[in-house]
Amino acid sequence: MSGEALLSSQMSGLIPETISNEIINQVKQNSFCLANSKREPMTTVKKTIPVLASLPGPTWVSEGKKINVVKPTIVPVTLTAKKIGFILTASRETLNDTVLNTFMQLRPSIVDAFSIAIDKAVIAGDTIDGTTTKVFPTTILETAAKQKVERTTGTIADDIADALTLVENNNYNATNILAINSIKNELRKQKTTTGEYLYTNTNELFGVPMNYTNKFDSTTGYAVVGNFREYLLTGIYQSITYDVLREATLDLGDSKTINLAQEDLCGIRVTMRVASNILREDAFAMVTAKAQQ
Repeated sequence: MSGEALLSSQMSGLIPETISNEIINQVKQNSFCLANSKREPMTTVKKTIPVLASLPGPTWVSEGKKINVVKPTIVPVTLTAKKIGFILTASRETLNDTVLNTFMQLRPSIVDAFSIAIDKAVIAGDTIDGTTTKVFPTTILETAAKQKVERTTGTIADDIADALTLVENNNYNATNILAINSIKNELRKQKTTTGEYLYTNTNELFGVPMNYTNKFDSTTGYAVVGNFREYLLTGIYQSITYDVLREATLDLGDSKTINLAQEDLCGIRVTMRVASNILREDAFAMVTAKAQQ
């Protein structure tokens, strides 16, 4: 399909490759999960990756003795690309523009929408079509909560240090700390005994990059630490597709709807496929709220 065709004559199809590649690359940069994970190339909707669950260690042997061969334990991990989509509204005049120009103009909005939705699903979880079916088999929060440090009366840095220790005791190095936004101000206020600010750079703590999010709050946890770059596995399958809607009534939530024909608008539905799975649960830990007595 030519990107120079008018949108009115190409009501559905693939977003032109040049724009699609730019969108995907920007989503990879803007999404915390895609930017800080191990990304697996996907040419099919489902892909099974053999993961080394355990490797037998070497043993000492006498001269001339046969060394026993022990097979490592391999566990198959499946990545399943799930369809993620949303609808943008635009003026009916957009139909008279080319497909290429249309998506060049919509690119920032598409990047933001996909980045936000992907992080929400991978970090905190989301459901498909409003059902109880989860998008991905497990989330970062569910995984990290299996190894937790309860918030103490000390500084947040102390609690994060204890969470890092849980990960390190399992022989992993944490690549990222993902914290709620209020933690940034807690760190900014920490001072030395002489009144100097202790943390002048809140984008790093103990040499580990600090990232901030609004995808969870203190009722769930304060911070997640872990080896995201090796054990959070993500993948993107297929190019980005679109469909133009002209007569639909869209549900905006909160019992509000919009009729495209009455409002002289068109809707542009954009979809892509993304996969996520976690390879090692014990590579993650969380600082949670103190349990109620």
